[in-house]
Amino acid sequence: MVAGTALRRRRGLLGGGAAAGLVATAAALVALNLTPTSREPLPPAAIGAPEPSTDPTCSPQMRREPIDARIFLRQDITDQQRLDLRDALQSYPPVRRVTFAGHDEAYARFRKSYRDNPDLVGSVEPEQLPESFQVELVRTADYARLAAKFRDASGVDQIAANPCAYRTGSGEGE
Repeated sequence: MVAGTALRRRRGLLGGGAAAGLVATAAALVALNLTPTSREPLPPAAIGAPEPSTDPTCSPQMRREPIDARIFLRQDITDQQRLDLRDALQSYPPVRRVTFAGHDEAYARFRKSYRDNPDLVGSVEPEQLPESFQVELVRTADYARLAAKFRDASGVDQIAANPCAYRTGSGEGE
């Protein structure tokens, strides 16, 4: 009887550990797909730091990346909304260049960023990651204007600045 109790206890512990692992994986997936509760752009002080980012998660490649902002699209965006948004971005004077990144490109970036966590990478499908427009601005200081103009546009889920880009504090250009 004592052996049976110990066996049931071990099974319970194994089951609890498996459940905890599933909960952690589900939480990571939910965190990756959460929509922000606020669509406010980053405050100008956060955008116009005089020094390049010293964030240890920023690779030298990311610091050289010419993307000043990334506009993440809603999962239910229509083709017409996507085209209209692209055209509006391309015709907006503070924008130098607009590049589209589909699910596969987002997944490739995700795989590269989390290459040291194969379990996480294996639990995500390309369709779960949002499409986006990468926007290079004429002046990085124009990020707040871009975010204010497009944050409520049809099909836009979230707008984020590149935390690793070199920034100027003056707003006079780069």
